[in-house]
Order: sequence, then structure tokens, then C-alpha cells
Amino acid sequence: SEYLEEARGTLEGLDRPPKQALQLSLALVLLTEAVHGPMSMEFVRALQCGGNTHLRAGRPEEAKEAFDQMLQVAEAGFAYVEAAAALEKLVQINLGLGEANAAIECWQHALSIHTEHLKSKPEVIQSMEESLAALKQAAPMIAKAAEEARAA
Repeated sequence: SEYLEEARGTLEGLDRPPKQALQLSLALVLLTEAVHGPMSMEFVRALQCGGNTHLRAGRPEEAKEAFDQMLQVAEAGFAYVEAAAALEKLVQINLGLGEANAAIECWQHALSIHTEHLKSKPEVIQSMEESLAALKQAAPMIAKAAEEARAA
């Protein structure tokens, strides 16, 4: 377990070529799942590391898959802080992909976790609600920009 923790920390700090970092990340995820099981917090953290590695390598679709899996495992294990973190990362990825409606859904889900499970402070909830309103207002522009980018 100590070795996996050290490996994850090392991988997150490495400035490796994308292909090598992705190979190390995949090995870490698979090894963590084998050692700790697919429902462990260690596995959740390995998935987070893998998602971040995909983002650094310019692979948002693969990062999205890793964070989706992280969300599912975290929620199944009632690890709401980690679930909210995965959702917030998914908002960023979806926005980067021009998928405004998916980003809105993720933000709404994160807001419900903060409200119902984490019992976040009122100012945090208010800030998240304001961000959600702004995101909803910007959604048509985000979608249009993404459509134009794909057409170009």
C-alpha cells in the first residue's frame, strides 16, 4: 500500500512524455485495483491520477472516462468529497469539449452532493448556485462555439 501511494505521488509529479506517463498511469490503476479492490479509496485516487494524466496528455475523452469511473466508485462508497471532486473535473472537461449540457448536469449533481451530503456552508452553496446560473446562461454560446470549431 505504501508503495502504491508513493507510485501515485511520483506519477503525479513526473514530467514524462505523454505516452510513458499514460502507460505508468494505467499500470498504477490496474495494480491498485488488484491490490485494494475496485471499491477502495486507493482505487478512487488512482483513477483521479489517471484522469489528470490523460488531461496533461491532451486526451480529454479518456480523462472523462477515468473521472466518470472515479465518480461511480466514490458514490458507491459514500465518498462524497471525492465524488464532488470528480464532478467538478468533469464540468471542466465537458466545457473543454463544448458539451455545455453535460457540464450543467455535472454541476447540478455536484451541487446536490454539497447540499445533501456534505452540508457545505451556505456561501459555498450560493456560489455554486450562481455559477450554475451563469453556466446555464452561457450554454447556448458554448454549444455554438463548439459547433463552429468542429465545422472548421
